Amino acid sequence: MMNDEYAFEKKILSITLFLMPFFLFSQKTKLSDTAKIFLSFEDFVNRNSALIVDKSTEKFSYAFPRGLEFIKVVKRDSTVKDTVKKFFRKKKKNGQIIYRFKPGSIYGYYNNKKYFRYATSKSWQVVDGYYKIEEMERIIIYSKNINNGRHRSSSLYYFYSLGLNTELKSLKWKNIESDFKEKPAIWNTIKSNKQLNRDLETKNPDGRFLINVILSGK
Repeated sequence: MMNDEYAFEKKILSITLFLMPFFLFSQKTKLSDTAKIFLSFEDFVNRNSALIVDKSTEKFSYAFPRGLEFIKVVKRDSTVKDTVKKFFRKKKKNGQIIYRFKPGSIYGYYNNKKYFRYATSKSWQVVDGYYKIEEMERIIIYSKNINNGRHRSSSLYYFYSLGLNTELKSLKWKNIESDFKEKPAIWNTIKSNKQLNRDLETKNPDGRFLINVILSGK
């Protein structure tokens, strides 16, 4: 059992170390006026963006119908990679090129200083769509505003995954228990921490999610 826990910790550490340059890069570079499209998971972790949008002169937005999360990119010229030209529909308008990305046709994107990942799930708790990456540590935590049906309002919900290419789950105790109960040392550390107070969305004074603080031991 301890070997399994060590293997799990080693796997998480390797993912974190592999992706660290990616997130350090984003912190050191002023990208507030930039949006990026990542076609695949491999493109995402290797910072290989298929489209870079200069939002000061170009546009990045959700296209109509907004709720279906079609992404619309308006570029000034056609200097984009052949992979984008081949797979995504485009049309010219006033000398510009408009790209429309169907939901799930790309792995994710960067916009407003945040990274987003597309996810699907068989669980009713996870709707198909793009999820904002809030924190990437021992577990990856996401957020998403989800419509509350006929009331035409939305609420913010939190989710997590064990990797950037694994299934998303609602950030609930039953899911955390399911993922960690076979790793007694880790699970006992989580459930015995009174600071969580059964609320997995709790953050520490530094703004980190407490569940990740506990899992990392720092």
